Amino acid sequence: RKNYICLCHGHFPTPHDQPLLLQSALRDPMGKQRGTWRTEVASNGRRACTEICRVAHMIDPNGHAFSIVEISLHTGRRHQIRAHLSHEGHPLVGDKV
Repeated sequence: RKNYICLCHGHFPTPHDQPLLLQSALRDPMGKQRGTWRTEVASNGRRACTEICRVAHMIDPNGHAFSIVEISLHTGRRHQIRAHLSHEGHPLVGDKV
């Protein structure tokens, strides 16, 4: 498995007794634009599983909420972390909101 530490917008829900699994199917739409990511959650996509292991919350001096999220990938889809976190309402810092 591959593990990552990510910084995302907002306060991502903290997993309680066990890790949180994000299992929405993902697909790459046709007509990709160079230099952009377009992987999206879609019922007709390929199986994808992202495990949220741990979460820490913080607030910057301007009052903006962020989360540091430890993630373990069970599958390796293109831009899987981006697509799953964005779909949950917590896009990665640096991505267009």
